[in-house]
Amino acid sequence: MRCILMLKKTYLMLILALMLLVIQTAEAGTATINLNTTKQTIRGFGGMNHPRWRPNLTAGEVDKLFGNGPGQIGLTIMRIDVPPDNNSTTTGTHWSDELSAPQRAINNHGAIVFASPWTPPPSMKTNGSTIQGQLSTGSYGAFANYLRDFANYMSSNGAPLYAISVQNEPDYLPTYESCGYSASQMQTFLNNNASVIPTRMIAPE
Repeated sequence: MRCILMLKKTYLMLILALMLLVIQTAEAGTATINLNTTKQTIRGFGGMNHPRWRPNLTAGEVDKLFGNGPGQIGLTIMRIDVPPDNNSTTTGTHWSDELSAPQRAINNHGAIVFASPWTPPPSMKTNGSTIQGQLSTGSYGAFANYLRDFANYMSSNGAPLYAISVQNEPDYLPTYESCGYSASQMQTFLNNNASVIPTRMIAPE
């Protein structure tokens, strides 16, 4: 028994010694930085304004987030929602809600703005709902035109989009606004319909 305990103690000491050696080796490592070689381009850092789910960012909040002065964060990218209905409703879902924060971020701070739909309009979906379902095959063209119209609306109101997404989280169907796409469905939409959209496309997101 004593022999077994001594062996266990020996193995434990050996393992600890190896761990210390690995740690010391890691600490002694060096890094070489070559500023003449680009491995990855980072376009910027940002956050989201989603007035249908939280209060619209105020002018002061936009300045705090996207300004570069003392006490300001200096973000460079704003993400916004593409509402599934461009008409005013009882829940206040309409495109004009999306304007004020992007306008200020772009015009006062030089930020870029991209937009993401959580769902197409329910009339374009297989289940007629903003929750889950898929984009109906016969509505691909109509939804591309919808995204085109939203991009044009933002541009004509002083908040041009840097890019627009086809769908937020296309492989996730939660019990809130959502829409599912397979890889082939997304590719078909992009190949056959996205050319009408007058800005960069993000897919998948």
